[in-house]
Amino acid sequence: MIEQLKNIYGIETFEQTAVRWQAQEYLQSDSVEERVKGVYRILYQDTQIDEIPAATVAAAIGQLENLIAELRARQQVEEDLQKKVNERMEQRYAEYIRDIKLQIIKEESRSYETPYTFKKLALLEKMEYGGLKGSALEYLRPGSLEEIIGQELAMRALMAKLNTPFPQHIILYGPPGVGKTSCARLALQMAQNRDNSVFQPGAPFIEVDGSSLRWDPRESSNPLLGSVHDPIYQGAKRELAEDGIPEPKLGLVSEAHGGILFIDEIGELDPALQNKLLKVMEDKRVYFESSYYD
Repeated sequence: MIEQLKNIYGIETFEQTAVRWQAQEYLQSDSVEERVKGVYRILYQDTQIDEIPAATVAAAIGQLENLIAELRARQQVEEDLQKKVNERMEQRYAEYIRDIKLQIIKEESRSYETPYTFKKLALLEKMEYGGLKGSALEYLRPGSLEEIIGQELAMRALMAKLNTPFPQHIILYGPPGVGKTSCARLALQMAQNRDNSVFQPGAPFIEVDGSSLRWDPRESSNPLLGSVHDPIYQGAKRELAEDGIPEPKLGLVSEAHGGILFIDEIGELDPALQNKLLKVMEDKRVYFESSYYD
């Protein structure tokens, strides 16, 4: 039994355990009964054992053999479990290193030009210099308030709505081509130059056509307000898809944060989407929703 315990604990650990539970003198005795007492002290971790807790020495030895067998079986299970844990950790580590290498390769590949990219660049430059440089509308579009004729009162009202600590939502109406978009752009530029304006330099001006804006009623796709994409079916990033983490997709409202979102033909917007937009305009906050998640 003593040799079995040495194999289980290891010689050094076994000797330290015997000293801790004051069993070394019993183990070194020539008496079988004394040795059994020493083994009892080690297995039960009790220094108060001075008598064999069994009717006979043979019965005590049988009891100790059962305890040693259970200890050996427990040790074998722990060793197998630790082996599997180590194998799993090595596998995860190898996968982690592989992902890092792939990411580095992808990042490095973006920083180097290839013959194919040079060819495409040359083709784009040729198309740029060989085509039309612009349209007449770009030259006719007003570039300052002085160039807007006949809409002085409308521009003053527009500026009054924007140049406040709490800019309001504004509807501009008129026939096509009257210059609603141009007025909105100029109003934002003027508001940025005012003192204590809520519109900071570089504030975005996002323009979208409401008649062509499409969305999914299940909220899996909402380019206006944003959505939460399912990591499996929406082509999310690999690290998010593997862990099943939903990926938020910002909408035009979030992109226009701090600036102006100009929705052309807003009356053609889907009625359900109009109701959602109204809630955002009232709360001044966007909530990302999806039917896939609570």
